[in-house]
Amino acid sequence: MIIQAINITKQYKIDKITIDSLNGVDIEINKGDFVAIEGPSGSGKSTLLHILGCIESPTSGRVIINGTDTSSLSSKALARLRLTQIGFVFQQFYLLPTLSAYENIELPMGEAGLSKKKKRERTKYLLESVGLDKRSQHKPTQLSGGEQQRVAIARSLANEPSIILADEPTGELDSDNSTRIMDLFQTINREFGQTVVMVSHDMSITSRAQRLIHLKDGRIIV
Repeated sequence: MIIQAINITKQYKIDKITIDSLNGVDIEINKGDFVAIEGPSGSGKSTLLHILGCIESPTSGRVIINGTDTSSLSSKALARLRLTQIGFVFQQFYLLPTLSAYENIELPMGEAGLSKKKKRERTKYLLESVGLDKRSQHKPTQLSGGEQQRVAIARSLANEPSIILADEPTGELDSDNSTRIMDLFQTINREFGQTVVMVSHDMSITSRAQRLIHLKDGRIIV
């Protein structure tokens, strides 16, 4: 088992009002799974994904990644875990506008301490893998939305993480580009061996996953 969430709750306080975003969520995801989490807006999908990725902490409960109980880790250890074991893909791409596609992909490798040779080889390989080797020196504003998301996906793979977490990765794309991005995620899962966990409210997207988790009002429903 690569991800285990045990009795996860998440509460937010706004003024004197307590909002329950997640209510006792339990999830088990095995290595190599392609899982989609779907549900209506406000169901807690993105919150759950952020907790699984150790971006947010649960109010109560535990998240175990590759056998490590993340609740026992320091902030520095959590940052290292996110850098080396988890790749993130978001709806808004979050590419650095002053850097080229090549530089955006290479950046996480520098943070992980890879050598110049390894960074160069890995970045070239990833650009070729997402079909952007001829666009490597283009900055985000010179790329289409679909191309920007492919750069973001390549960046998520930079440090060869075992887990890819994707939050509405096709939300800003048209149907043709959405199909290309989903084809790419399936390739990542089947050929690269990465575990993929994706959040979306679009059933045409979530139907591409091997397994579907339904979330409603902060609870998993069958």
